[in-house]
Amino acid sequence: MLVSRRVRSGRHPAGLRLRWSASLPLIVALGLLVVFGSLGCGGRAGEAGPAGAEAGTAGPSDGSPGGGAAGAGSPAPGASSPPGLPQPRLGPEGAGLVLGGLPWRSGDRARYDLFVQGKKMGTLLLTVAPGDKDGMRAVVFTNDITAGSLRESSVAWAHPTTLQALASEINGSTPQGSYTVTGTYGSGAVKVEASAPGQTPQSGSLPVPEYCWDNEQFLSSIRALPLVPGYSGKVAVVSTKAFAPAECSIRVEGREKVSVLAGTFECYRVALDFQGATQYGWYSTDPSRRLVKYVNAEAGSAFALVEAGGLAE
Repeated sequence: MLVSRRVRSGRHPAGLRLRWSASLPLIVALGLLVVFGSLGCGGRAGEAGPAGAEAGTAGPSDGSPGGGAAGAGSPAPGASSPPGLPQPRLGPEGAGLVLGGLPWRSGDRARYDLFVQGKKMGTLLLTVAPGDKDGMRAVVFTNDITAGSLRESSVAWAHPTTLQALASEINGSTPQGSYTVTGTYGSGAVKVEASAPGQTPQSGSLPVPEYCWDNEQFLSSIRALPLVPGYSGKVAVVSTKAFAPAECSIRVEGREKVSVLAGTFECYRVALDFQGATQYGWYSTDPSRRLVKYVNAEAGSAFALVEAGGLAE
C-alpha cells in the first residue's frame, strides 16, 4: 500500500523476484490496503492542508465519497485497553513510536467501499481480534478484498502489547490462478515464502529492523497510536509481497469532519509519508479511533467506511 514506487517491483537483491502479472490490474491497483505497489503505493495527496493545520478541506480529487469542513472541539482522550487485550507499552528504544491504548474489542470489524479513479471497484473488510500464534498471545488483523472475480485475504499476527510483527499470510485468487505469500518474523529478519501462477515457489530471508509492523497490520495498528493534532512518530513497515521494508513517518495534521456512507465523523487527518510519497488516512476522534477514509490522490485510489461494529466503549 504505502511507500514510494522505488520498492514496488517485488524485487530485492538477496531474495524473491516475484513477477506480478500485468494482466492483474485490479490486484495491483487494489492489492491489500497498503501493500507496496497496490492501493496505497506512491502519490502525494496535494488536496490536504499543510502540516499542523487544525482546519481545512479533505475532499480528494479521486471522486470517492467523503471530505468536508473542518471540525471543532478539544481532542478526545486516548482509549483505555478493553478486556481481552492488554495495555500496550512503549515500542523499543529508537523506534520513534509511542503507543496509546488498544481501541478495539473482540469482534471489531469495518467494511469499506473501494474506489479506483473515482469508480467503485469492490469492497474491503477489516477485522481485529485477540488470538494466538504458535502458542503466543497475539493481536490478529485480517483484511479481505473482493473486486469482481478477484479476491485477496490476509492475516497478520502482532505482539499483544508492542504490536511488533510476528507473522503474516496473504492468499489471493484471480482468473490466472492463486498466489500465496507468507512471512515469519525473527530477530532482525523475516522469512518470506511465496508462490504465484506460472512460477516456481520461492523463499528468502529479508533483513528488517528489530521493531517493525507488517504491511497487513499497518492501517489498523495506527488506531493504537495516541492520535492528537501535532502527534508524530515513525515506524518501519515491511511488505512481504514486495519483499521490502520502508520507514513511515506518521503525523496528525489536524481535525476534520468527514462524511461517508456510514455517517459523518469527527476525524484526525493523518499523513503517512514513505520517503516523500504521502497518502492520508482519516481516523475518528472517538475512543474507537476508527479508520473512516483512506486516499492516495496520485494513484486515484481510495476507500470509505460503509459500516462498522465492535467499537470500544
